[in-house]
Formats: sequence, C-alpha cells, structure tokens
Amino acid sequence: AFLLFFVRSRSIPFDATTEAVMQKKVKPESRSRKSCYVDLVKSWVDSRGVRAVKKPQFFVSHCWADAFGLLLEQLASFSDREAQTTLGPFHFWVDIFAINQHDVGAATELPMIPRVIQCSKAVVFTLNPWIDPKTLRRVWCLWELLQAVKCKVKVRPTMPEAEELHFLDTIWEDRSKIVQMLDTVDVQQASATVLSDKEVIFKEIAASMGFDAMNSMVKTNLRRCLQGIAIDRFFGFGGSTAALHSAFDTEPAAERFMFRPSLTTMRPMSTAPDEGIDERSAEPEKDIRDAGAFEEDFVIAVSTVVKL
Repeated sequence: AFLLFFVRSRSIPFDATTEAVMQKKVKPESRSRKSCYVDLVKSWVDSRGVRAVKKPQFFVSHCWADAFGLLLEQLASFSDREAQTTLGPFHFWVDIFAINQHDVGAATELPMIPRVIQCSKAVVFTLNPWIDPKTLRRVWCLWELLQAVKCKVKVRPTMPEAEELHFLDTIWEDRSKIVQMLDTVDVQQASATVLSDKEVIFKEIAASMGFDAMNSMVKTNLRRCLQGIAIDRFFGFGGSTAALHSAFDTEPAAERFMFRPSLTTMRPMSTAPDEGIDERSAEPEKDIRDAGAFEEDFVIAVSTVVKL
C-alpha cells in the first residue's frame, strides 16, 4: 500500500528507473535528516491500519537500471502468489528505502544486509528480461544470492508479466532458448560500478563456494523459478496487478490467464467466453480427450524445463 501511495503522490512514471527514483525522490526527501527513507515514514499507516514500516518478510534483490514500475509490478505479482497460501499483507526490504543513501559506505549500512536476509522468509530475485536477467550481470545481486545460500534462505525469483508471457510462449515454441539462457550463466562476467566492490565480492565467492558451484547454484534456482511460473500460469493462476497499474495509469501486460485444452496447441484466453461460441454445445467426449492431450503436452514441456 505504501509503495502505491509513494508512486501516486509523486507522479512517478512507470518507466522511470529505480536509480532515478532514488536520486530524484528518495534522496532529496531524506536529505534534511541524512537518514534512510524508512525513518521518514515509520508512522505512516494506510486506511486498513497497515503500517508502512514493519519487520520485512522478504528481501528484494533487483537491478537499479530496471524501471521502478516493473519492480513494483513484480512485487505485486509475487504478493498475489504468496497470498494463495499465506495471509498478507507482506512487507519487503527494498534497498533504496532501507539503506541510508547519504552514507552508503557507512560501517553500519552494508553489513546489515546478511542479517536482514537471515531474518527473511525468502529473497525475491527479479528476472528482467527473463532470457538475460540484469540481476545475473550485477555483482551485488549475486552477492545477495550468496548470502541467501549461506543463511539457508530460499530464493524466490519473479519476473514482469510481459516477460512471463514471453517465457510461456517460448516453452511451446522453442524450448532450446531456455537451454541457451541457462548456458550463459557465468558469475565471473558480472560487473560492478565500483571495481573494488567486485574484487571484494569475487574474493568472498572464491573463498566460500567457488565460481563453478556458484554458477551451478544460480542455474538450479533459475530452473525452480521457471518450473514454478509454468505450473502457476498453466493451471489458471492469474494474480491481479490492477491497483498497481492504476497508480501508474498504465495497463497490465495481460488479463488473468485461462487455458483451454487442445490436441495441438494451447492459447491464452480472457475469462470471458469467445464471442459466437456456445459453450454449452461442447462435446463431453472431446473435452475429455483434449484434456488428456493437454496434460501430456504440459508434462513434456515442464519436464523439459525442470531437467535442463
């Protein structure tokens, strides 16, 4: 709720980068106190009585070069999925708000990240674009992954709606692209704005699990991500991000997904019946046969993703 309020009240464009939001909104508004942004909104409460600042359940690992709107879209989608099994609302640790941007190098700032991860239910790791995620090319994001492994905290990847749709199309049209994406994972090719950061983090990776093991860990988590997204979407789950897009005055990438079984292909549909088709005239025998074909095709496709 607070993030939506933050976006609406400051008229932030959907495609403004997270770095731009930090530089133009977060940092100026907290300059007078020279503190992290959460200190400014500790007393903020929404209409339901939910506080903006509480102990976070989820640590967010993301790339500042991505659109801030896409980050919020992914958190909204993640929350929808989490709400299927866990009672919300959910609180996320987001660095531009939680770290003092006026003194990033302070001795108390960055060392707190492993402690936050250790106390979190999971690390939410953003994938955009899914075929070549920016987060896998950034040293700090990989370091956060390493901390999750060390703390034995789950990694829960997520991606924007449009990227999910592209991924789902790829499963059916050209699954070799998924193999190619996993083959490109190479931690040693990651970059950092500050060279000394890269050197320190690479030294920690080499001393702990090593680069080969790190690459393997990243690939394993990506496989689990793709499997989970495929299962959620193909079996009719479709979270609503309408409130988020209303805040930005944009449209969601897709409506809630439903799939009609077919002997040859599957196609996304809106929740409304097709115009000109009498749904009551479907033949029961054909429905059963098509459902069986759908199940077989789905198992083959998802198994391919899981076994890559």
